[in-house]
Amino acid sequence: MKTIIIAAILMLFSAGIHSQQIQIKGEIRDAGDSQPVEFANIVLQTLDSAFIAGTNSNEKGAFRLEKIKPGDYRLVVSYLGYETTYVSILGIAKSIDLGKVLLQPSSVALEEVTIKASAVRSYSDRRIAFPTDQQKQNATNGINLLSTMMLPRLQVNPLTNEVKADEGDIQFCINGIKVEALDVQALSPKEIIRVEYHDNPGVRYGNVAAVLDYIVKRETTGGSVNMNLSNSPVTVFGDDQVAIRLNHKKSEFGLQYSTRYRNFNARKEALETYNFGDGMNMQRVLNGIPTYIMETTHNTSLNYSLVEADKYYFNATLRYSFTKERKKSHSLLYEKRTPEQITDVRSGGESRSHLPSLDLYYMRTLKNKQTVTANIVGTYINTDANQNYTEKEEEEVLSDVLSNVLGKKYSLIGEGIYEKNWDFGRLSSGVKHSQAWTDNTYAGTVGGNTRMKQSETYLFAEFSGKVKRLNYMGGVGVARSWFKQEGEDSYQYYSFRPKVSLQYNMTDNTFIRLGGSVGNTSPALSELSAIEQIIDTLQIRRGNPYLTPYMNYNTYLNYEYRKGLFTGGVNLYYWYSPDMIMEETLFENNKFIRTYANQNSWQKVSGDLNIRFGPIKNILMFNITGGVNHFISDGRTYRHTYTNLYYTASVMAMYKKFMGMFQIGSPRNNFVGETMHGGENIHLFMLRYNQGKFTAGAGIMLPFSSLYKREDENRNRYAPYKMESFSTSASRMLLLTFSWNFEFGRKYKGGSKKLNNIDTDAGIVKGDK
Repeated sequence: MKTIIIAAILMLFSAGIHSQQIQIKGEIRDAGDSQPVEFANIVLQTLDSAFIAGTNSNEKGAFRLEKIKPGDYRLVVSYLGYETTYVSILGIAKSIDLGKVLLQPSSVALEEVTIKASAVRSYSDRRIAFPTDQQKQNATNGINLLSTMMLPRLQVNPLTNEVKADEGDIQFCINGIKVEALDVQALSPKEIIRVEYHDNPGVRYGNVAAVLDYIVKRETTGGSVNMNLSNSPVTVFGDDQVAIRLNHKKSEFGLQYSTRYRNFNARKEALETYNFGDGMNMQRVLNGIPTYIMETTHNTSLNYSLVEADKYYFNATLRYSFTKERKKSHSLLYEKRTPEQITDVRSGGESRSHLPSLDLYYMRTLKNKQTVTANIVGTYINTDANQNYTEKEEEEVLSDVLSNVLGKKYSLIGEGIYEKNWDFGRLSSGVKHSQAWTDNTYAGTVGGNTRMKQSETYLFAEFSGKVKRLNYMGGVGVARSWFKQEGEDSYQYYSFRPKVSLQYNMTDNTFIRLGGSVGNTSPALSELSAIEQIIDTLQIRRGNPYLTPYMNYNTYLNYEYRKGLFTGGVNLYYWYSPDMIMEETLFENNKFIRTYANQNSWQKVSGDLNIRFGPIKNILMFNITGGVNHFISDGRTYRHTYTNLYYTASVMAMYKKFMGMFQIGSPRNNFVGETMHGGENIHLFMLRYNQGKFTAGAGIMLPFSSLYKREDENRNRYAPYKMESFSTSASRMLLLTFSWNFEFGRKYKGGSKKLNNIDTDAGIVKGDK
C-alpha cells in the first residue's frame, strides 16, 4: 500500500467558524495516465479508524465530503484493481481542496469494494472491466456475466453460454492461466473481481483475436458448490454443469463435471453445378428430408492447487473429455434437366473421441516485482469415426461408400515466462515448445495410413508502459515450425512476429489507438494428410502434404468516446495474408478433387460502429453494433470479392431481483478461398429471477421465426454450389435455466496462474459434405 501524507495544519482564526461549513474535496486519478477513476470508494476516518463519512467519486473522478467537524482525520481511497491510498489530514479547521489523489494499479485486489456503477479502464492492449453488484446478482456464471456487461465486439448468447469474437478465436483465462470456456462457466459471479478484456492481445498470446481473463478471489477455507442447468422441455437440448471446490489453508481441491447434448431435426437443400472438361455440364438439385443430428459431450476435471501468497503457486489438473456424434441424412437427388429420374441419397455416421490430458503448472514470485512461470501439458486424442454414403435409383445401387478412421495423437506442450514490473512498465519474455505425433488409419472403400510429426518452438519478448497520456506496447516473437510425414519430404520454416500498439488518451473521455502485427499460421494436420476420402459419386476430399506456413499482416485503428451513460466507438481493421492456405478444386478422371494449396493472397477490410447507452436509472442498458466486412480472395486460378453488412442489437433491463434481455442480429458471413460460410441469424428473449443462492429463468430462441436457416455458397469454376441448412428444432425453442451457487465458510486471498496449454486437433481428414 502507498501512503501519501498531506500535513494540512490549519490555524483557527475565528471561533465563529461552524463545523457544517467545512468541506473536503478533490479528484481521484490513475497514477499512470492521470485519467479520472470513477466510483472510487472514499471513507473519512478518525486516526483510530472510526468512521466519519463516506462517498464515491463521480464520472470525472471528483468527490466532496461536507459538514465535517474540525479535527485530525485520515482519508482512505480504494478501488478494485488499485492499491489503497491513505491521505492524512491534520488539524483541519476550514474547507480544503486536496487536488489530485493518485491511485497506483495493483495486480491483486486485496479487499472487497462495492461498485455501484459499471467501470471500464482502457489501455493499449486491453480493457479492464469491473462488474457491478447488480450485474453479478443477475448473472449465474462467468459466461453470461459478459452479457450483462455488454463489452464491445463480443457476441454472447446467455441461453447457450457461447461467446464469439468478431475477428476470430477467444482464449479464456482465470487469473492469467488459459482455461476452457467450461471452466469459466463454472465460476460464481460473486467471486469475480474484474474481467480483463484483451481486445488487442500481445505477442505472448499468439494468433487469438481476444483474451478474456477473469480475475477472481481465492478462498483459504471452506468450499463452494456451483450448479448451472439449461434444458429445453420441447426438444433434446441441454447444457448442465456442477463444480465443487474445497479449500484448506494453502490447498484447494476441485472437481467439475459437465455435459452437453443436442438432438436436432435437420435437412439440406442444394443446387450443385458440375462443369466437365469436354464442355459438358450438369446441375443437380438436392432436396433434403428431415432427419437428425445428435451430439453428446462429457467433460470431467480433477484439480489440486497449492498457494503461498506472494511466494509460489502450484497447480495440477487432470482432464477427460468424451464426445459422441451421430448424423443421419436423407435426400432426394435429381438432375435439373431430368427431374423425373430421382436418386435416393442416404448418408450418416458416428464418431467417438476420447481426450485425456494432464496439466502441471508452477509460478514463483521473486524479489523486485519479478515472477517466473512454467507449464507442461500432455495430451492424448483417440478418435474412432465411421461414415457411409449411398445413392440408389429405384433398386440399383449407384454408389456405396464406407469409411472408418482410427486416429491416435500424442502431444506435449511446454512453456515458460519471465516477467519484471517497474513503476513505468512491464517486461515479459518466454519460450514455448509444442511437439505432436499422429498415427491415423483409414479403412473402408479407400484405405491408407498417415504418420506425422509436427513441432513448433516460439521465443518472444514484450514491453508495455505509459508516458503521460500515451500507453504503448511493443513485442517481437521468433518461431521455428517443423513437419514430417512418413513417405513425404519434411519442411522447416522460420518466422518473425513483431507487434506494436499505441493508445493516446486525447481527453479524460476519449482515446485513439493504432497498431499492427505480423504473425504466421501453420497448416492443420488434417490439411497435410496424404490421404483421400470419397465425398460422393463425383467428389473426393484430398489432403496436401506440400503445404507450408504463411504470414499474416494486420493493422487497426480504434476510436472511443465516453460521456456519462454514453459510449461510442469506431473500429477499422485490415488483414493481408500472402500465400494463405485456401481451397483448390481440381478435375481429374471425371472426378472433382477438393483439396488445399498455398494461394496468392487473402485480404479483409472491416469497419464497425458500436454504441452503448446506460444503465439508465441502473435499470436499462442498450447496445448496438453495425459493420461491414469486405473480402478479397485471390487464388492461383480464381479471384473473388464478397461484402457482408451486419448488425447486432440488445437491450437489457435489471430491476431488483429480475433481469430481462432481448437480442437480435443479422448473419456475419465469412468468405475464404472460394466459399462463403454463412453466419447465424439469431434473436432471443430471456427472463431470470434471482433469489439469493438460487436463480431460475426461461428463454426462447428465435421466437419470431418458424425455421432456423444457414446458407453456404461456393464459387468454384468447376463445381460451384449453393446450400441451405434448415432446422425447426432450433426455432421457437423454449429453454429453462436453473442455477445454484452455494458457499460455506469461505475466506478469500489472492493467488493467480499465468499459463496453460491444451491440444484438441486430432488431424483427421473428413469426407462428409
